[in-house]
Amino acid sequence: MTLHNEKTATGWHREAASIDRINNAIIALPADDREIWLRAGMAIKSELGDDGFTIWSNWSQSAENYRATDARDVWKSFKTGKVTIGTLFYLAKQNGWTNAGRTRRPSRAEIEQRKRTRQETEAKEQTEREAAHQAAKCKAEQQWRVARPAPVDNWYLQKKHAQPHGIRCQGDVLLIPMQDECGEIWNVQKIDRLHGKRFMYQARVFGLFHVIGELTEAILICEGYATGATIHEQTGYQTYVAFTAGNLMAVAQTVHRLNPGKKITLCADNDRHTAGNPGVTKANAAALAVGGHVAIPPFPDGVPGTDFNDLHVYRMGLVAGACHE
Repeated sequence: MTLHNEKTATGWHREAASIDRINNAIIALPADDREIWLRAGMAIKSELGDDGFTIWSNWSQSAENYRATDARDVWKSFKTGKVTIGTLFYLAKQNGWTNAGRTRRPSRAEIEQRKRTRQETEAKEQTEREAAHQAAKCKAEQQWRVARPAPVDNWYLQKKHAQPHGIRCQGDVLLIPMQDECGEIWNVQKIDRLHGKRFMYQARVFGLFHVIGELTEAILICEGYATGATIHEQTGYQTYVAFTAGNLMAVAQTVHRLNPGKKITLCADNDRHTAGNPGVTKANAAALAVGGHVAIPPFPDGVPGTDFNDLHVYRMGLVAGACHE
């Protein structure tokens, strides 16, 4: 193994100590837990680069389902920097490591007991999460029932040059219903002057959406309501609002399953000023999963904004400026 700190003796000692600590900590972890296996590998690669593969691979062999070719392929897929070495030490401490000398490799019985404990904890957390979601669902349905249809002169709709499509309001606070594929409302997104956009506390978000328009030969999917209103008004196509970039995949898969054969286009937020452009990255992944397409708003240089509504508002400003000349 090539050590990184080769110029000074102190550099060598720091590297050696780091490797010893990693070797000591990783022994405490169960290699047959895939989530831990992946996170440990990413942490080691972030710290040591490809020099860390031998450490990770040797430890991985303690798993019953270890395959050398799989380990090598997965290692190559790891991106450095996303998970740091601190994660490895945290996981090790969660599994009994104290960093006080050498660690004994846990027995198979200990590994199985830890796995059962994790499964019991996860099951309990899942039960609690489902109960919280159900309670929030009742509140969302109640708020939706007493709200009134949003007027066209709502402050947010005027700001966004958008129309109300199946949304309601409480005072000047907009309520966007978030439903599942059966039409059940589990959450409402609120948009108000003071807090901006927010979801209900402990309410479900993943897989939920708001639909604008009737079914058409093509279906559009985007993140925010204003974007959805804009692209529907400009194209006439049915539009699904997924609310977040991280929810695009789940919504796209649901739309694809419910509407086989329909053309699906992900209308991405162009987060060009954010590292990795998550809006476009998530839209590309979702489109690839369902055989769809991606549309990206083409902002002129120097124009702020990220989505198709921002571009629409910008163009409306140009038109308004021309009318005032």
